[in-house]
Amino acid sequence: MDEERDFMTWYQDELLKKCLTLNSLIEQAHQVLETNQNAKQFCSQFFTDLFVDEFQDTSFKQYELLKLAASHDHLKNMTVFGDQNQSIYSFIGSNGVKLFEKFKNDFTVLVMDMVTNYRSTSELVDVANCFMNTRTLKRSSAPTTQNENSCIVNQFDSVLQEIQFITNKIKNLSMNGVNLNSICVLFRRDKLRNDVAESLTRGYKSSLSRK
Repeated sequence: MDEERDFMTWYQDELLKKCLTLNSLIEQAHQVLETNQNAKQFCSQFFTDLFVDEFQDTSFKQYELLKLAASHDHLKNMTVFGDQNQSIYSFIGSNGVKLFEKFKNDFTVLVMDMVTNYRSTSELVDVANCFMNTRTLKRSSAPTTQNENSCIVNQFDSVLQEIQFITNKIKNLSMNGVNLNSICVLFRRDKLRNDVAESLTRGYKSSLSRK
């Protein structure tokens, strides 16, 4: 709690120094384009084509700014690329499925599905599609990468069980000659990452990277 209080005190002090957060920067840009005709005219003359990558990570505030930037007669093309099956920025308010639907309602669009998967093996795509079927999302298909290793899915009743499984799995791999530098654990939340790192640190004397 003390660390959180210290951070918030520092954060408020920085704002008083006229520092900008990402959200405040977006809000001010939206306000300028909405109220300043000179700024809007400048953007309409010089930005005739808009290109947005990773569209599923766009927050609704960012989307409103995009709509405002596209609301002029000089716009020739607006292209967005994204995957509605991905969702790693929900903590800032992004929602890929809703955003794509909103985009199709707000603009006249030509949808082009890119179905060839150049990253993942067929086994990994099949496993992912099982989850997507339960979430009524579009399937990924046509993988081009050859299978090298098997994909295993485990379900745990508690976080502790998951941590124990990961720790024991890494220990077994290490005992079978697998270099620790070739093992990577991905996490969605920092809390789980820290708990796993502590568990592994207790099992190994060497320090572990938390990057």
